[in-house]
Formats: sequence, C-alpha cells, structure tokens
Amino acid sequence: MAVEPTHSDDPFEVAYRHGRELVASISPDGDLGDLVDVRSLSEARPHWPVWPQVSLDRLVGPPSRRLQNLDLRWLHRFDMVVRVVDALSGAIGGPSGGPSALGLLVERAEMLRHHGWGLWSVGTSCRLLEASDGWLAINLAREEDLEAVPALVERPLGHDAWVTMAAGVASMPASLVVERAGLLGVAVTEVPSGWTADAQRRFRGDVDGPSGLQVRLGESRGSLRSPKVVDLTALWAGPLAGWYLARAGAVVTKVESTRRPDGARSGTPAFYRRLNANKVVADLDLATREGCDELRRLIDEADIVIEASRPRAMEGFGIDPVDHIGGGGIWCAITGYGRAGPESNRVAFGDDAAAAGGLVTFVDSEPWFIGDAAADPIAGATAAAGILALWHQGRAGLVDVAMRDAVAHLTGGSPVQSVAG
Repeated sequence: MAVEPTHSDDPFEVAYRHGRELVASISPDGDLGDLVDVRSLSEARPHWPVWPQVSLDRLVGPPSRRLQNLDLRWLHRFDMVVRVVDALSGAIGGPSGGPSALGLLVERAEMLRHHGWGLWSVGTSCRLLEASDGWLAINLAREEDLEAVPALVERPLGHDAWVTMAAGVASMPASLVVERAGLLGVAVTEVPSGWTADAQRRFRGDVDGPSGLQVRLGESRGSLRSPKVVDLTALWAGPLAGWYLARAGAVVTKVESTRRPDGARSGTPAFYRRLNANKVVADLDLATREGCDELRRLIDEADIVIEASRPRAMEGFGIDPVDHIGGGGIWCAITGYGRAGPESNRVAFGDDAAAAGGLVTFVDSEPWFIGDAAADPIAGATAAAGILALWHQGRAGLVDVAMRDAVAHLTGGSPVQSVAG
C-alpha cells in the first residue's frame, strides 16, 4: 500500500533516533552510551539541511529540470553518522571536526565538474533502465562488464552497449536480469518502486529493518595508541574509512595490486590523493607467491584490516577473518550486500547500491539518482564508526557493513519523496 511520508518530522528527532540506533549497534555492551552523547550531538547542529540545498541540487536530475522539494530526512540521519564518527575520533585523541555529511556526498562530483543527469550517474558508468516489470540500476564500470552485455540480454552487442542493454532488458523481468547479472559478476539491482507502509514503519523505528552495520565483539585487547591498519580497498568507501583512521592517528598501509591498481588513480587522481595521501602504499603482485606471502605478513602484523572484496576472494589467499579476530584484531568488511548470506557474492558499486537502498526519487514515473555514488561515502563513514568504536573500547571484533543496507537504514528502503517543478 502506497502512503505519503510525513515531512513534518523534526530534524532533531530524526537524527536523534538514528544516532541512538547507531551507537547501540557499534556498542552492543553499552560502553559508549556516556561517551557519545547523541542528544548533545543532535542539539548542537545549528542548521539542518533543507531543500533546495545548492550543492545537492546540482546532483539531482537533469540540468533542464529542478525539484521544488526533496525529503532530506535521510541526509539528517547521515549527518548524525558523521557526527558520531567525529565524536569517536575526538575521544581517541584525533580531531573532532571534519567534513560534513553533505560535503562527503558532493566533493568528488565537484572535482570532476560533473552534475547529476537523472537516469545517468554522475560518473556515467551506471544507468537506470526500465525492465518489463520495474526499474533496474545497471553499472558497467569495467571492461569485462561491457563484454558481458550480450550474455546478459541474449543479443549481439551493437555499436553502443547501452543501446543493446536498454533494448534487451525492456522485454525481461527485472528479477531475471538480476539473476543473470549475479552469475556474470555484473553490478545490477532492482530499484524500489514506492514508499510503502512497511517502509514508513521502518523509517520511524517501529519495526526492525536492515541496519547496514553489524559489530560483533571479540576479546578485550587493551588500548591502541597508534594501531597498524592494512587497507585492502579501492575507489571510495574503504579508502574513506581508512582516511578516518589515519586522521585519528593510525598508521595505515594501503595495499594495491600491481596488475590492477586502484581505479581512482586514473579516474579521479585528485580524489585518490585526498583519500590516500596519509597512507603508506604497498604495491604487491598478488599473482606471485612472493606477493601473496607479503600480503599475509602485513595482515598478520596488522591491528586493523579493512577490505571490500567478496568473501571468496579472501579465501583464495588463504586468509580467514576469524583467525585475525581471534588473534585480537579488528576486521572490517565492506560489501554490497553483506559478507554472509545468499547475496554475499553479488557485485556492487556506489551508484547501484545507493539505488538498491532507495536513494533515488521518482519524477513523472521515472527514477532519478540522488548524489554521486552515495553508498560509498555512507558505507565508508558507517564503517569508520564501527572501527573507531572497537578501537576506543580496546576490543577485537568484526565490523560488517553492507552498502545497500547502510543506505536503506537512512531512507527506510524506499525511494525518497520529492515534488517536481
């Protein structure tokens, strides 16, 4: 049943409720309740974002159209995530200030001088296409994704992969496209179709929904003054989490494959430097025994590991996060759909994961992207909250972040409501 959300919710209450949920999830035994005063963090916010917000306005919809209104309660919730991260950083001895939630969402687009294009992502690799029974977010970010198009839609590749893709999925049910994409390793997801009564209840906290963050405590390990961190991630979400740790005083080593370096190096060099300038980069050839041995050595010596690969990738290197946690370490896994369960091996990137979590808005029955690969900064900041919480408590443990669910926890899992001009 479709329902209209209530836009009159006070921003303070929206953020406060989310902050309480976040602190409870990163501190299952309640140790952070007094340290992170969520009410004070909420009340200290002088001006909650309202629409139109100039920075975000440029990232929603094609240039020829503007929204008169956009429900920003999801952004208020993300603002609280960032404020909790800042509070934890300050408690550890790092800086307590930092970029705002809105700043995290728009900074890469500003570097690229890109704007939102409605059905197209800011980075242009992801597009919203209509299947026979709903909308899909399809991300062709890599060369192998383009090569997989004929198998995905069962038709020859024409002069334009997107023309072939659009024509193919138009006659296919969305679930079939997602199923095939999963087998081919292409990032494709269904887009939620509307705001439902269940979504309204999830948004208000009346029923449990996907939190996007699970923290499983291990043994106490004592305080860490300058922990050693190994960052195995690329692009945005994981490097942002690593940036927060380096900023708080950790010694971060970023591992890059010599055969497949971080794509942000060539795609957005300035943004790569922004996230990784304070890290030591270790270039390893992971196709050789020596490279794999060095990878295992770095992980064995690390206090904290951040990775964003599908579970089977770590298994291929003979690395088990359970062993690392059992030895007193912190392991953070950032994946599209969680590191366990039937969707654990699905591929995801920031734009399609955001769409899967409901961070789109429908205008004249057509979905528009909101922001630039928004699931990346949302997941990265959420991961940082979990890691910093364990670091402060002197505990080993697992921080499991699902990009789609981290977004859905902000939106209720349904598209954001808006009014078009």
